[in-house]
Amino acid sequence: IAWNGNTLEINASSANGSIQVEVLSVEGEVLEDYEREASVIFSGDSVRHKMLWKNDRDLDAFRGQRIRLKFYLSNAVLYSFRANN
Repeated sequence: IAWNGNTLEINASSANGSIQVEVLSVEGEVLEDYEREASVIFSGDSVRHKMLWKNDRDLDAFRGQRIRLKFYLSNAVLYSFRANN
């Protein structure tokens, strides 16, 4: 993905489960501070939930860069995601 935003918003349902997101380089390496364990767990139902990582990190540091996103879903449905400013 050519990332052009500062926040990752998801449209998802995980009321009885959870969603976490990991950020990877184009080569597939997990980026420091954006590991699965650093992702703030989302449990709920939202059309515009802002995903964050520990210390309220968003994805602004990757603006203009190419990244990969890896979604971890447990009893959840991810309908869409988008970059938001």
